Amino acid sequence: MLELVKNIFYPTQYMPHGHCYLWQTPLVWLHVTGDFLIAIAYFSIPMMLIYFVLKRRDVPFLGIFALFGAFIILCGTGHLLEIWTLWHSAYWLSGIEKALTALVSCYTAGQMVTLLPQFLSLRTPQELEEINRKLEAEILVKKQARLELRRAYDDLEIKVQERTSQLSETNKCLEMEIRERQQAELKLRSVTERLQYLLATTPAVIFSCQIGGNYDVTFVSENIFSMIGYEAQEFMNGSLNWYSLIHPEDRENVSNLFAQILEKESISYEYRERHKDGSYRWIYDEVKLVKDAAGLPMECVGYAVDITARKQAEITLQQQLKRERLVNSIQERIRSSLNLEEVLTMAVEEVRDFLATDRTVIYRFNPNWSGFIAVESVAKNTMPILGIDINDNCFREHYVSVYEQGHIRAIDNIYTAGLSECHLNLLSQFEIKANLVVPILQGEKLWGLLIAHHCRSQRHWNSSEIESLQQISVQLAIAIQQSILFEQAKTEIHERKLAELALQKAVLAADRANRAKSEFLSSMSHELRTPLNAILGFSQVMVRDSSLNNQHQQHLQIINRAGEHLLSLINDILEMSKIEAGRTQLNESSFNLIRLLETLEEMFRLKAKSKKLLLNFEVAEGVPHFVKGDDGKLRQVLINLIGNAIKFTDTGSVTLRVKNQVETSLTVQTADFRLPKTITTDTVSLKSASPEFDAVNMNYIPPVSLRVNFEIEDTGAGIAPEEMNKLFQPFEQTKTGYKSQEGTGLGLPISRNFVKMMGGDISVKSTVGLGSKFSFDIEFRLADPSDVKMLKPQKKVISLAADQPEYRILVVDDRPDNCLVIVRLLSPLGMIVREARNGQEAIAIWEEWQPHLIWMDMQMPVMNGYEATRLIKAHPLGKKTMIVALTASAFEEERKTILAAGCDDFMRKPFEANILFSIMEELLGIKYIYEEPLEEKIENENTISVPASTLSVESQLSQMPLDWVQKISDAAHECSDDKIVQLIDEIPREFDSFAKILTALAHDFLFDDIIELATSAVKDRQC
Repeated sequence: MLELVKNIFYPTQYMPHGHCYLWQTPLVWLHVTGDFLIAIAYFSIPMMLIYFVLKRRDVPFLGIFALFGAFIILCGTGHLLEIWTLWHSAYWLSGIEKALTALVSCYTAGQMVTLLPQFLSLRTPQELEEINRKLEAEILVKKQARLELRRAYDDLEIKVQERTSQLSETNKCLEMEIRERQQAELKLRSVTERLQYLLATTPAVIFSCQIGGNYDVTFVSENIFSMIGYEAQEFMNGSLNWYSLIHPEDRENVSNLFAQILEKESISYEYRERHKDGSYRWIYDEVKLVKDAAGLPMECVGYAVDITARKQAEITLQQQLKRERLVNSIQERIRSSLNLEEVLTMAVEEVRDFLATDRTVIYRFNPNWSGFIAVESVAKNTMPILGIDINDNCFREHYVSVYEQGHIRAIDNIYTAGLSECHLNLLSQFEIKANLVVPILQGEKLWGLLIAHHCRSQRHWNSSEIESLQQISVQLAIAIQQSILFEQAKTEIHERKLAELALQKAVLAADRANRAKSEFLSSMSHELRTPLNAILGFSQVMVRDSSLNNQHQQHLQIINRAGEHLLSLINDILEMSKIEAGRTQLNESSFNLIRLLETLEEMFRLKAKSKKLLLNFEVAEGVPHFVKGDDGKLRQVLINLIGNAIKFTDTGSVTLRVKNQVETSLTVQTADFRLPKTITTDTVSLKSASPEFDAVNMNYIPPVSLRVNFEIEDTGAGIAPEEMNKLFQPFEQTKTGYKSQEGTGLGLPISRNFVKMMGGDISVKSTVGLGSKFSFDIEFRLADPSDVKMLKPQKKVISLAADQPEYRILVVDDRPDNCLVIVRLLSPLGMIVREARNGQEAIAIWEEWQPHLIWMDMQMPVMNGYEATRLIKAHPLGKKTMIVALTASAFEEERKTILAAGCDDFMRKPFEANILFSIMEELLGIKYIYEEPLEEKIENENTISVPASTLSVESQLSQMPLDWVQKISDAAHECSDDKIVQLIDEIPREFDSFAKILTALAHDFLFDDIIELATSAVKDRQC
């Protein structure tokens, strides 16, 4: 095939056509150019014909145009082959092409012949013009008709749109109605399905029946089968009459109720209905009458519920209640009676009634396991067996061991229970057919048997009856034990009465001794405190005298310190006596714990510095500021322990640590301010931080309890192990204490008792030569800061403020010196003070003079302060007069008695002047002018001083002569304040502020500070 194609396009047996032209180039290219241009012309003509045909498909004779196009294309192709044969002798291909051209041209000629008549029949141009005119006229008519048709169509379209809109609205309404109907059908179907499901699954059977006649069933739900075993269809087709299934005893009641349904319109009843298996079920029915729109009865509808389980539960509950009543009745009789025979008799009566049996007995064993019928209860026509002794070896050998183990024997029929012949004969002797035997155990010992005999016939004992007798046997065992204990108690009571008589005599003697001791303490308190009141009172009066020189002031301070020391010793002795007499009590109040620690640090700071000891107060984070407890007793405990630590420590330090006992568990929010973790006398004094602690956080703190731990550690001599036992004994001291020749040996015993009262105890760890650690923890409740009474700083009152009324003060005391103390304190301030020696005089002066305030002594001759106060306060004008009690009693409970008598406040003798002024300020609203403290004076004077005041104390001291600085340093080492004052007089007037600071340091005995200043000045000179 490939060879054939090759011979057609590239034959080799012929000579190419170009040889005819002898391959003359001009001639060859002439033929090539001519044939190529002719071919291009031939190919362009069909293309234009094709374009024409595509554009004018309406022109007839399109086939002729296609034949002409094919003929012309073949002609063009022939010319192209003429060019090809110049070089290739493809004469076969050229011939084939010419043959195709001939065929197409002949076919075209033939078609022309056939189409020639049609060509001749074509219209002339004139005819075509005439036809065109007619066509144009027809077109115009058609346009007009089309325009009319368009108008009609537009009108029709408008009408169609209007009608379509109406139909759309109608369709929407129909669609909405259809949807509503579909939804209603869905709801109805859902409700129907739900109703069918409920009817099938609910435990209640739904039914309807006719009115009158046999009340034939017209409908009943399918779940009737689960209730009584019959199909619903059996009732509705009439094959089964529901009334015939009712228990014969209940039919009359059901019929009577149905007869009343037209009147009542609603009935309910309970009855028994026979199940298909033959058993009866308890059914509860509720039936209502249905009426039509006219109010005429139509049918009855109702529901039925199976209440068999409930009925059985009610029966069980009734039995249980009956059993509980039986047990409770026996328990009540046991509690109300100690007569054993009475209790046992009542028990057998109740048991026989409960079991509805013929005989109930209690059989009691003898020590040899023989026995007798102790009590019994028998029915009529039943043989009594009370008091019969039963000594049966057969019973003793076979059954005693069983009952000792607590086993119960319930025999329904003695003849079929497999009893031994000897035991069977014994039971038959007493006409017993069935019995129930429950052992009565007294601990592990078998005391007797509770037995129920059924003599008429056999008897089945159910579990409820057995359990009841078992419970009763337990109660009887309790009654037996109670009877035994009662007999023992009677013996013990007789012995106890004899002992109580002896004890009452001892108590009366002890009470007399305690009353005598209390009276002695009260008398001693009054007798000891009264002279001290005069001593300390007049020393305070004299201290206020500015005309006294420094030496006299120092003497008065010594008197005051000695008197306070004597008062503390008296307080210790009286406090110990109160503890022994049991008259000490806690006086809780809200206070600032941190403020209390601050005052203690200020109290012991100078004492520690004088011994060159480092005093540390370490307060852990989380320790609350405001707590509720007995701050007075806590203060006294800490003063005793810290004072002892400083007293018995010569070198090193004394440290007080305060922390929460379990800090991690404390989640209570405390105040925002905090003490420094460690406060020493060499750093910042607590006094400088006092304004912070007076701040009150108004956020409420809930009343949470917590324990706070206190540790007092020193580096003193320590305590020997053999002295530990007597450490807390009254009036006992260690060897170190005896050497100090201070104290009474009461501080630690009192402190320990106080700590115990506050819920803790003091523990001690000590190593001889290294020091001691006393620790205790007590319980506090967190307090609301607003409940804490803030104490004002103590300043010396020098006069009353301006624009104050003339205050009238009455002092009532049978001792003139006590009155004189208050007179000397108040009169210089401008108050009018009068005196009275007893309550009767006080009432007379009050009626005449109407004082603003009365200082009332409570123990006076003629009329005491209690009676005088009651009489004054009973008067209508008496409420305007403030009365403050003055007492030398050491007992805190007397405070309540005094306030109950009508006094407005309470002050114990000996008193401090600042407390007296504070009470008057609180009750009368008096305003005072206070003496400016020395530090403030120095500060104020320094701010107005000469330019030298801007220099530091050290710089001023460095300007003094070196020998003068050395002298003042030596005087400070000698602790000679007189020498220091003499040297201060030599300071130039331009250093007056510096002189005043040194004077203040000398008066406060701060010799260490003076030595440090002098040493610093000497070092500055050397530099």
